[in-house]
Parts: sequence; C-alpha cells; structure tokens
Amino acid sequence: MKQWHAKTVDEVRIALAKQQMNRGKNELIEAQPVRWYFILARQFLNFLILILIIAAILSFYLSDKIDALAILAIIIFNAFLGFFHELRAETTLRALKKMLSPKCSIINKKKEQNIDVKNLIPGDCVVLRAGNIVPADMRIIKSANLMINEAALTGESVPAEKLSAPLPEETTISDQRNMAFMGTHIVNGHGIGLVVAIGMDTELGRISRLANKIVEVKTPLQTQLSVIGRQFGVLAVVISIIIILIGIFEGRDLINMLMTGISLAVSAIPEGLPAVVTIALALGARTMANKKALLRHLEAAETLGAVSIICTDKTGTLTKNQMKVERIWTAGETIDVTGIGYEPVGVFIKKNQQINPQSSFELMSLLNTGSKCNHAQINQEMGSWETLGPSDEIALLVAAFKAGIEQKHQGNITHEFSFDSVRKRMSVIEELEHSQMIHVKGAPEHIVPLCTHFIMDGNEIGLGPEEQKKIEYAYTHFAQKGLRTLALARKKIPKQAQVNVHEAESNLTFLGIIGLLDPPRPEVVHAIKVAQKAGIKIIMITGDSPITAKAIATEIGLNVTEAVTSNELQQMSDSELSTVLKQDILFARTVPEDKLRIVRLLQNQGNLVAMTGDGVNDTPALKQADVGIAMGVRGTDVARSAADIVLLDDNFTSIIAAVEEGRRQYANICKFVLYLTSSNIGEVLVIFVNMLFGGPLILIPIQILWINLITDSATAISLSIEPAERDIMKQPPRAINQRIINRNSFLLLGLFGSYIAVVSFLIYQLYLPHSYAVANTIAFTAVVVMANLHTLNFRSLTTPISEVGWFSNKSILVAIFCMMGLQVAAVYTPTLQHVLHTTSLSVSNWGVILVSALPLFLIPELYKKLRYKIVAS
Repeated sequence: MKQWHAKTVDEVRIALAKQQMNRGKNELIEAQPVRWYFILARQFLNFLILILIIAAILSFYLSDKIDALAILAIIIFNAFLGFFHELRAETTLRALKKMLSPKCSIINKKKEQNIDVKNLIPGDCVVLRAGNIVPADMRIIKSANLMINEAALTGESVPAEKLSAPLPEETTISDQRNMAFMGTHIVNGHGIGLVVAIGMDTELGRISRLANKIVEVKTPLQTQLSVIGRQFGVLAVVISIIIILIGIFEGRDLINMLMTGISLAVSAIPEGLPAVVTIALALGARTMANKKALLRHLEAAETLGAVSIICTDKTGTLTKNQMKVERIWTAGETIDVTGIGYEPVGVFIKKNQQINPQSSFELMSLLNTGSKCNHAQINQEMGSWETLGPSDEIALLVAAFKAGIEQKHQGNITHEFSFDSVRKRMSVIEELEHSQMIHVKGAPEHIVPLCTHFIMDGNEIGLGPEEQKKIEYAYTHFAQKGLRTLALARKKIPKQAQVNVHEAESNLTFLGIIGLLDPPRPEVVHAIKVAQKAGIKIIMITGDSPITAKAIATEIGLNVTEAVTSNELQQMSDSELSTVLKQDILFARTVPEDKLRIVRLLQNQGNLVAMTGDGVNDTPALKQADVGIAMGVRGTDVARSAADIVLLDDNFTSIIAAVEEGRRQYANICKFVLYLTSSNIGEVLVIFVNMLFGGPLILIPIQILWINLITDSATAISLSIEPAERDIMKQPPRAINQRIINRNSFLLLGLFGSYIAVVSFLIYQLYLPHSYAVANTIAFTAVVVMANLHTLNFRSLTTPISEVGWFSNKSILVAIFCMMGLQVAAVYTPTLQHVLHTTSLSVSNWGVILVSALPLFLIPELYKKLRYKIVAS
C-alpha cells in the first residue's frame, strides 16, 4: 500500500496520474456461492447413507417394500436435516457491500455531480458530508470540522477529526488523520477527499481478502462423529459380508442370508444419531440464547466448550463502555468520586472522608468548566436516566450533577473553538453579567503549558516550575492507574472583548485534572476466576494504550506480566511471538493483521481459540478462530456475519456461561452417543449369535429401525438436556483429538451390549419352540425395554442416581414411560402389528422381560454407589 498519508496533496495527484490506467470497478469481489443442489447432493455422499441406500435397494429387490420405504424415509429425513443446516449464505462480503452508499457527490469541472459509487476512480474529488458513508479510501484535501467514526475499521470509539496536512510515514491507520477510509461514517462537518484506492485495493477490501483466504475446518465434534460413522459403516459391511459368506458356504437359503446381512447392516448403523445430534444442538442453542449467546452455527457451542484460550477485547466486553469520573486532582489534593455508570448519584471523598463539593471553590470551579465544555445531554425520563453525546463528556456532566450543577444552569455559551488533533483541546466562551469566561478542556500536556496561574484556597496564585512538576506527576500517576486524563482551565476577559483561538487559550488559570475510567463490569472478576479454574487462558487484545489495558487487566484479575504493542509485535518473528504467547501477556494498539497472526500462532500450538470482535477490522480473526464471537449491541453487520456466536449483551460473563453450556452439551452428546452405541452393539451381537446357531431371523430390519429411530432416539434426546455435572467448570479443556469412544468406554459398551444380546437371545430361544411370532416379538420387546431402562445408566457413568437426583431431569422418566407405552402399542395395535410383524404378548411374557431387564440397571448402579462412597471417604 502506498504511503498516501505521508504525501502532500500535489504529490498524491501526480502519483495518481501515473497509475490512472489501472482502473476497475469500486466494488468488493464476491466469492462464488455454493449452489443449493451441490449442498443437497453432498448429503448423500456419506458412507453410512450409501450403506443404507444399498440396504433399501436390496430390501426392495427382496419384496420387503415396507422395510425399503422405511429405510428410504430415514435417508431422506437425514439428508434434508443436513441440507437445511448447511444451506446458509456466506454473508460477510454482502454485509461489507451494504456499507457502501449507492451514490456519492464528486467535483467535476468545478461543479458538483452525483454518480454511482461503483464508478468512482482514483483521482476523483468526493464531497464528504455529515451522515454519509465514505465510499472509497481517500486523501483529505479540505476539512471543516470533519469528524469520522472509524470504530468499525480501527476499533477506536472516539470520532477522528480530519485534517489535510501530510503525516510521518510510520503513522498507523488509526492515527492517519488526513485519510478517510471506505465504509466509515462521517459524523460531523464537511470536506473534500481525493480518491486514492477503490474496491479490493482499499483497507476494507484488504480485510475482506484476508477473510476470504481463511478455510473453514470441521469442528472437533464433526470430526469425532465422522470417525464414529466410518467405523460403524465399515463394521456393518464387514459383518454383513461375513454372515452372507458363511451362509453360502454352509448352503443356507440365499434370500434368508441376504435378509440377515441387511438386518446386521441396519443394526450396526446408528440411523438416529445425526437427527439426535442436530436436535440436541438445537435445544442447546435455545438454552444459550437464554444466556445471551446467540448461535449462528449449531456446532459452535460444543466447540466453545473445548476452548483453551479466549482472546477478548476490553472496551464494552470486559468493561461497561460507560466513562465515569473516577478521580479528581485539584489544589494539590486528590478527590475520589463514587457512583455507578451514568446515573448521577454519588459522593466526593477526600482523605477517606465524604465532603460537601459545594464547600470547595476549586472543585466547583473545575466541575463547572467541565459542564460548560460539553455537548452531552442527560435527562431523567420515566424513572431512568437517558444520555446523549460522547462518553467522556457525559461523564463530566454526570460528575457535575453529583455536585449539584445542573445542565439548565450551564449559562450562555456565545462561541466555541472546537477540538482538533493538533491543539488537543477545545474551548468555549460564556457570557456573564459583567464579563466573559473562557473555559478550556483538553490533554494535560497541551493545557498545562498554557497556564500561568492556579487556584489555591480560593485565590489565583502564579504557576511556577515546582507546581507544574506536581501537576505532571498527578496526571502521569492517574494514567498509570488506567485512567484517561483531562485538564481543565479558564480565564476571565472583559465583557466586550473579542478574541481569536490563540488569545483565548493563553494565560489560563489551571483548575485541575480529571481521571476518567471505563469501569470493569463487576461480574467479570468472578467470570475470569471461573475461566481460570476451568483451565482457560484469557488474552486481552485491545486498541487502547498498554498502560490503560494493563491497569484494567490487573483490576479484573488477569495477572499480566507484559503488555505488547503492535509495533513490538510486528518486529517479532513467528518463533519469538510463539514464545511470548506462552506467557501471561496482553496486546495493545493492535491492527487486523496482528489479531489474525496471534490466533493462527495460538492454533499452531495446539490450542482451541475463541476470539471476540465487533468491527470490520476483526473479521479475519473472527473467521480464523475456532469460535468467532461477535458483539450484538455494538458490533457491525460484518463482524456478526463472520462470527459463530453473537453476544446479545456484549458481556464477557455471557461467554463463560456459554463455555459451561458448551461443555454440558458435549458431555451429554458423549452420553447419548455411548448409549446409542451400546444398544447397537447389543442388536449386532444378538443377530450374529443367532445366525451362528442357525435359527430364523431374531430381529427384522423394520424392527431394528423402530428401535434405533423411535424408542432409542427419544430417550437419547432426553439425555441431551441432562443438567451439567457439578465439577464441569473445574476440569481442564478436553484435548482436541479426544475420542468420544475410547478403549475403556468401548469395553464398557461391549459389556452392556453383551448383556442385551445374551438376555434377548436366551428369551428368544426359550419361546422359539412354541411360536416364532411370539419369540420374535418377545425378543424385540426385550431389546426395547432393556435399551430404555439402560438410559438411566448414562445419566452419569460415575455418580449414582441417588446423588444425581431421580427428578433432576424429568424428561428422561417421561421419555421412558412414553416409549414403553409406544412399545405396548406396537405389540397390541393391529396396524403396528402388521408393519412391525409383532403379535400379542401375555402378562407372564412381560414379567419375564422386566425381570431379565432390571439387572442391566441395578448392577451398574450398585457399582457406582460403592465407588462413590469409596471416593467420598
């Protein structure tokens, strides 16, 4: 990028003339969207789905049309679930394009002319007015109180005043006062800008190019479920082929062997798992919305639960984004001001004693000047305080209200010398009865040299070098405490005197220093402690000064040893920065590339990273992070479009609540995946064992689909809303490659599955000599009953039900009761009897089933009870 800000206007014109032929449209290039039919087709390119399609074709070929239609219905249902879930437009660039005005005014042959923004070219002179959006990157030629809000691009919330003078080459984007950037908002004044970059060559285009280079990867949950799906798919194919080959080798009926093979394939595949996972994530998304975290992508909650590092902004997330007068230095003494936010209620404390502010001439003079150099408004409406204006001026007005100086008594302001970035101050002239008073407000280092007197004990005293050192120490000390400092001064002039800005702002009487604080949210301290106990590292990345950032970090409980600025960061190699990232640090004065680089290096170290952001400049980092978290209140459309989660209250505490919810969701997903897997293992084993003994098919495909999709899925969904276990936020983040089904859990599932298989096979063999229909129905029902009762084992694999609470998740009891009722209907309703090939059972049959099923719950529960007592003791 050319250093346009370092050139004079004439130098810019000459440089642009040389590149005039390199023209293009002033548009942001949109990525080619994925067509809906590609998304739909992709849903069928899944190993499990392909196996089910083959099973459906074979069932249809073998004249079992009910089974075939049932399997096809499952395929279509799962496909459309995935289709609608994936069919989301990539809206980041569209949001970026919406930030452009459709028309703009240019100066052509000394006349103003309206043209389409997309037709702007470098060299055009654009008229800039308050309320407009800057349509391209441009060098300022003329400025009349021109102020532009660049928060979306730079992160700075205070509007920047624009000038035309050249600046040093090393000036950062946030300090380039002679430049206007595409997509930023003009809030005051007017001016003329010379277009220097359009479309993808602008700062906005550069950021969008960074965002487009980022490739989205699967979440840890998606990866784990893909692995499980492949494993079960391979298992289904291998077992089915083995069974068919054995049958052919032994000379058994081919049709029967094919049906057995299909049954095994169907039983090995957890058909209900995709639907259950989607429903569970959707239920979790609703819970997170209640906790002020809106999910744009369902898997984001589970991923957030695994994050090991949260990179967070300071302003508005860790702090209230409400400036407050925290401390005042006047007449050589420090005064603390109490109160919360913008509510004008509080007291003044000096030397640990409350004072009456109106008894201090110096304090009242300072607060009075603060209320005069002010454009803010504060009014009480319907019992609440409504404010309007810049946050620092609101804070000054609130402090004046606390001392009894009300806005309606501000006086008659006859003239104003507005703030600019060269003078670093503003001043107003107030008309009094017999004279005029000039009130001045600005940066202490720019105000103090203009002062010749100060007030002490109600008298004006000459300001010597010793007093100046004391003042310098005061505002430096305030800054080290994380306070933004303002100096206030005044002077009286004759009634009829007319002065220019230089005359008005000289020979002033110094009134004091005000220390402003954007206070931390009170609940953030506890949230950070919770995060630290959960093994999550918090890294503050802010546009503020390192001194302010470090002071806030200390106050909220972040033990930061070093504050690294953007300039220091850019001088480091990746290896050096990676070493720094392992320390307790924060980053200040950052630019978009810094945030993106930090996130990438943290990910390279094996971390799962969450990143917060609110502006256009945060978009690349939000997309690169494993979980991008945008601010819903103050965030831009672009940031919200790039994020996975949108905070509805911009509060860091909501992130930690969402982390806990994400951990709960993942734990519950593990529970119902293990539950469904154990049930599937039982089905596979009982069919396999029965085949080895040469009996007729113990479970037919439609019955297996009934178990997997109806009864098991309903109870699995109830497991998904199981409350979080007590110590869930006292455990470190799980490893990225941690498997849902590991060696230990597979052994446990094998034991559970074996019990289901052995019991149902023995019952089947017991009744088979009397009636195949009864034997098949009783085995089918036994599997359903055991699977439903088995749900209780997975509420916690370590804690007994008596400690978890029988009624802490009433939905499980309701689901078990309903599924039992549905199975009764399957056994006795003629329509379901025809579809499921069942027959009526006697009371004694039910007794055998229940007695056989109870040990599957009682034995694990007894083990957990004994283990819990041993651990507790």
